[in-house]
Amino acid sequence: MLPVVPPIAGLTHHDAQIRYDASTVRWQRWRAFGEYIVLCSRILFTPLNLIILGLGGTLWVLGRDLDAFATMIVVTINVVMSMVQSIRARIMLQQIAAAALPTVYVWRADALHAVHPQRVVTGDVVLVRPGDQIVADGQILVAESVAFDESLLTGENEPVVRGAGDVLVAGAWCVSGAAWYHVTVATNQGTMAQIIAGAQIPRTIVTPLMTDVNHVLQMMVLIASGLMLVVFIRDYYLQIPLVQLIAHLTVMAGLIPNALVLTLTVSLSLAAVYMSRAGGLVQQTAAVDAMCQVDTLCFDKTGTLTANQLQVTAVRIISGAESVVRSQLGAYVHADIAGNRTAQVIATAIPAAPATVIQSVPFDAVRKWSMQQHADGVYLLGAPDVLRSALAPTWQTMDFASDAIQTGARVLLFARADTLSPDFDAQHPTLPSDITPLALVIMHDTIRPEARVVLDQFRALGVRIVIISGDDPQAVAALLTQVGFTAGQQVVHGHEIDALSDDALATLVAQAAIFGRVTPHQKARIITALRQNGATPAMVGDGMNDILAMKQSTLALAMQTSNSAVRAVADVVLLNDNLAVLPALLQAGQRVISGMQAVLNHFLVRVTLSTVLLLTGMLLGRIIWQPAESAFLALCGVVIPAMVIVSRPHNPASLRDRARMWRDAAWLSGMGVVAVIITHFFFAQAQAHILIGFAIVGLWIRLLWAYKNPA
Repeated sequence: MLPVVPPIAGLTHHDAQIRYDASTVRWQRWRAFGEYIVLCSRILFTPLNLIILGLGGTLWVLGRDLDAFATMIVVTINVVMSMVQSIRARIMLQQIAAAALPTVYVWRADALHAVHPQRVVTGDVVLVRPGDQIVADGQILVAESVAFDESLLTGENEPVVRGAGDVLVAGAWCVSGAAWYHVTVATNQGTMAQIIAGAQIPRTIVTPLMTDVNHVLQMMVLIASGLMLVVFIRDYYLQIPLVQLIAHLTVMAGLIPNALVLTLTVSLSLAAVYMSRAGGLVQQTAAVDAMCQVDTLCFDKTGTLTANQLQVTAVRIISGAESVVRSQLGAYVHADIAGNRTAQVIATAIPAAPATVIQSVPFDAVRKWSMQQHADGVYLLGAPDVLRSALAPTWQTMDFASDAIQTGARVLLFARADTLSPDFDAQHPTLPSDITPLALVIMHDTIRPEARVVLDQFRALGVRIVIISGDDPQAVAALLTQVGFTAGQQVVHGHEIDALSDDALATLVAQAAIFGRVTPHQKARIITALRQNGATPAMVGDGMNDILAMKQSTLALAMQTSNSAVRAVADVVLLNDNLAVLPALLQAGQRVISGMQAVLNHFLVRVTLSTVLLLTGMLLGRIIWQPAESAFLALCGVVIPAMVIVSRPHNPASLRDRARMWRDAAWLSGMGVVAVIITHFFFAQAQAHILIGFAIVGLWIRLLWAYKNPA
């Protein structure tokens, strides 16, 4: 077992404070400054911005000051607004993210203390237990069957076993066992920046809105490039002066909505801020759109639907004297420094001195049992249905706790064996044979008061609810009847899943909604099967056994009190562990996403109208407006309407209706052709002003008419 006291003393509080003041504060300031420089650079230095600014600069060099100013002013306004909004959103998100940082346990002044991860300094001795994240590089001093998920660093999901002397790198997290390790590299010199920034395992969320924006951009770039090529050939053939050629190319480049991507980024950032105010910390802005697309909501029972406030309600003695068995059970759980939440609850209920352990097997979400070898025998604690196969024959047919399971209780079996199995391997442990049951530990959890209301709200929205739990399936089903699930629904046991092919599992998950006694890998397979069926699943988890499923889901949500590893994977963290914020998050996201869809349609109407007007003018032998007029059209016809659309709390369906959009574009384009022909023959001198005015008025009439007459 891992010693309660580490092999070296570590630092004093005074020494730690000196080292923190000497290095960390200065690094944090420079790092924050560098992040904002990178953020602003990404907004400014986009290909579209560089093209338009380059053309504007060329016009300025050639003496077309007004055209140059008009060309660059729209880009400048968009860039400045995007920078301001993005920085504001980032500051707000960082302030909220501070509440979700992991807690680190360090040995200072001969005691264990919980500290902020930024306060970990070189020389600290840190205790690592399942679910804890490595916050600074270091070296293991002593370990007990410890394994780490290093996928943040390597991309590989398989746990890596580490031992004394091995190097740990910040960003990994403990999945089993425990260890003391010595920090050898300060947090500002390792990879701690990823954790402080709320870093997560790289996940690419491709949402319908992002796909639409990319398609529109590709289409517009092709149209503008084609027109620029045609104009270049035309002007070169007609020997148009260079300054006019650049001006004409600038007009065609103006068809590309360079503000579209920036508007999307700013809108998603604003939505993330709205969602944070509603109680959800968004760690990836694409999650805003993904939240609006979810049609299947998957929960782990413990810690999500229940409050993870387990209490021992009974200890049923099966064999042996009650005082002796309770003493043995107390000694067992108190000796396990790496014990999970369940072991800690039992330790609180049964005070005892820790036993002297010869060797042990820590609890594992796949095995669902733990084991310790004491001087007087081998003791086990685990799920009754898992340990049953190793019981002595006289005990295997006994009904241990069906009555408790039917109430939704969590039941653990405490048992004893004389010796370990002859072929015992600490790396791949197996159960000893002929074990004797000693006692049942019965625990009850509290259902979150908002759980039923939230589930009912999502059912009303047509969102399917699926429960994927590691607990006994019958206990899960019994508890779920209290939150609105119909009794008698199909319940699937984890052992049934391993025998199914991927196609068979996809068929099963389309019918069943309750899965119990599943392993982490089986949870991930269930999520994958849902996606195979065409569903868009979100996974709400709080424990290490949920991480694989969260990675496979379209959207990963975590409770705030879940461990740092789970929060790191999540796209959205539910602050204050409040499930009731989920509908509010959906509404906040839908508000901005619906606005962005309307903006996207408005962009398409504008580019269609502008293209038709320019092509008609070219057929008549003229470029009908100059860069200044083109910039004015972009500002008044697109940028300002986009701000109006996104800022309104509710947008009419007509602005998001793609069929109506094409009807509006066709109607405006037809009117535009007539306007170009009339102005060409009768108002040639004022043609640009008349057509720009026509386009702006037409776009605004469409906007106002849509709000007045929603589809």
